[in-house]
Amino acid sequence: MKQLAVVHPEFEVANPASKFAVSFFGERVNFVLDDCFPEKENVVLGDHEVLVRKKGFSLNYRDLNFIMKASRHFISDNCKTAYLPIGSEFVGEVEQTGRLVTGLQKGDRVIPNWNYEEIRLLKKRKPGLTAGVASNSTSKEKEILHFRKLYKIPETFPLEVAAGFSIGAQTGMSMLRKAKLNSKSTLLVTGGSSNTSLFVLKMLPNFKYKHVYVLTSSTEKAQQLEKLNIKNATILVNTKSKDEDIDLAIVKILHNNVDAIIDPFCNIYLKKLYYLLRFNGRYVTCGIENNTLYNTPGTDTETMQLPENLLVHFIMNNISFTGNCLGTTRDLDKAVDLYLNEKLSLSNYHSLSYKNACEFLEMSYNDTNRLGKVVCMYE
Repeated sequence: MKQLAVVHPEFEVANPASKFAVSFFGERVNFVLDDCFPEKENVVLGDHEVLVRKKGFSLNYRDLNFIMKASRHFISDNCKTAYLPIGSEFVGEVEQTGRLVTGLQKGDRVIPNWNYEEIRLLKKRKPGLTAGVASNSTSKEKEILHFRKLYKIPETFPLEVAAGFSIGAQTGMSMLRKAKLNSKSTLLVTGGSSNTSLFVLKMLPNFKYKHVYVLTSSTEKAQQLEKLNIKNATILVNTKSKDEDIDLAIVKILHNNVDAIIDPFCNIYLKKLYYLLRFNGRYVTCGIENNTLYNTPGTDTETMQLPENLLVHFIMNNISFTGNCLGTTRDLDKAVDLYLNEKLSLSNYHSLSYKNACEFLEMSYNDTNRLGKVVCMYE
């Protein structure tokens, strides 16, 4: 069974060509992507379980946390035979279903439904039914998942797009819903080249709004974002470093001119942007850049301390701060419908064969000029 796994530098494989190393944060991490991993025979499924054979998968920045922790653990404890499969998105085909599974049958094409809110709200949760991301090892060619964590898609949905669709689409749709936009709204989207922000921007034309400002960090990225031709959009290049305040010229454009902010990286932007929001403004965020769980030397772990002025400003101006973890099944429904009805363009995908796994990882995490999702295909 094929899978992309973090391994010890001395992990033994029959095919040496399937083992390679990639550097992150200056640390060398070893991987294997091969069909050398054991596969369970005579699989017995639980009543609500589904066996899925993957056709492709992709990574998100959350996966880098597991990659770094596993690599450091394997090396420090000299775990030469241990391995950790990685991945958080996929497209696959149903091979087998449990006795009480509904809505799915053998041969159906599926993507993950990392629904969060409705699972958290269940008073009684069935065993194996996890809120949010239910697998951190979606590169496993075969995997068993609860049927409510799967979403059926039609054969017309391209495999390469489906392999990296769920998290960005579900999160982006949920954040747009919570931003409560209307025809008079001015929106600010930070981290314009991130996968989450790209989904937000590409789905935005299907919502009512007046204008959108998009914050990015380089002229090269701004030029790529301009090519998306987002309606009523202004791309703003912030040349300041992450530790500095936003460019004064940008502040002058945005001050008291923003009704809602969608921000994937609140530890970078919240303290810098909060005062730009108008009365009754909305700040929606879904994540933290360089999650401190990486335990990366030199990473600032104090960036989330909030200034008193921020709290006063939020209170005095009736500003709402909304955290967002993934989304609902309905959010995924809407995103899939937009794509199938050609109202969501996802042309900037990068698809690579599993035989190019090293390039896949380099593009996923180390290519700073890349715009769009990178997926790894088994077929």
